[in-house]
Formats: sequence, structure tokens, C-alpha cells
Amino acid sequence: MTLKTFYDVRQLSTRSKIQTILVSTEKENSWSFLYRVFILDGSNNEEQLLMNSMTFKVIHLSFALFLIMDTTIKALLVFERTIATGKVETYETEKSKKSCWIYIAIINLFPVSVVYATYPNAEFSQSACFALFAPRNTEIWINMLYLATFLFALLSFITLRFLILLNNKKLKFHNFKLSTRYQIRENLTFTYLMSSVLLTGLAVVIFYGLAMIILRTS
Repeated sequence: MTLKTFYDVRQLSTRSKIQTILVSTEKENSWSFLYRVFILDGSNNEEQLLMNSMTFKVIHLSFALFLIMDTTIKALLVFERTIATGKVETYETEKSKKSCWIYIAIINLFPVSVVYATYPNAEFSQSACFALFAPRNTEIWINMLYLATFLFALLSFITLRFLILLNNKKLKFHNFKLSTRYQIRENLTFTYLMSSVLLTGLAVVIFYGLAMIILRTS
């Protein structure tokens, strides 16, 4: 963009300035077209640059759905590791298609049910500049959901650390056959990985919560 282009738009309204700059840089930034079409609010308020209600709704609900689905998968993995630790000698030989279908049903149905229960009266008609802001009439439910996610991450991390201690104890004080000892070591490796993932998730949840508190109180 040249200096003359900036000079020409100085006399335009705030809204027109933004749109003119986006048009002039379209060749340099392919995202500008998508931004102007799908993100800009179509209202006449020239002082704001906000998302339209449909964009707000789609992005927010998609994020909420995948966040709950991610938490559900982690919960099932923690449950599965607990069962694998308790039944370490027979776990690899047990197969159940019924259990797989139950897991799939939980992963798909539970997140949808939670989102449906959390956003029945959500007002997405309001404009928003950030898709993760809570829409009206959902603040209490979202706070409860956030608290539940935090407690789950904390309890799951503690559970996995306990499973690590238990598996290490089994390796030291029990004379298992070779295949069982291999299963315990495999269980340890996966549990270490899961605990690291949960610790990272816990840190993200804490950071997000603190960021929202700062934004609301500032």
C-alpha cells in the first residue's frame, strides 16, 4: 500500500477507512476478502468492527463442542488406563466390541448434550469482537462448565500420577511374567504421556481463567 492511498482515505469515515485499507491490501493478504465477507458486522455503527451474529454463533458453538469432546476423550482415557492398571495380567486378552461402541456413543452424544443444555437461551444476536466471549444468558452455565473442566483436569492429573506410582511399585515388588511386565511398562509410558498432556491442559485452563478475570475487572 502506498502513502498516497493512506492520504486518500483520511477524509473517509472510520468504517470506510477500514474497508478501503482491506481492499487495497487484498493482493497482499488473501484473508482480507474472507474477513470482509464473513466477519464484519453489517450494522451502521461506524465505531465498531465486530463479528456478525452467525459467525459468532458458529465459531463459539464449534469451539465449545470440540472443547467438551476433548475433555470427554481424556476422561475415557483416564478411565481406560485405570482399568488397564487394575487388570494388567488379563487386559490385553480381553476384547469387547460392545465397549468400543459405548465409548464412541459417549464421545459423540455427551458433548452435544452438554452444549444443548448450556446454550438453550443464548443470545447470539449481539455483536461480538471475540468469538470466545460468553453470549448473554449463558454466563452462569459457562462458569460452571469451566469449573467442572478445571476440577476434572486436576483430579485426572492426580489419578494418573497415582497410577504411575502404582505401576512402578508393581515392577519392583511383583514377579510378573515377561508379557505382563511388558504391559506394565507400556502402561507406564502411555500414562506418563497422558499426565503431561493433562498438565498442559490444566495450565491452559488456569491461564484462560485468569485472562477472563482480568478482562472483566479491568
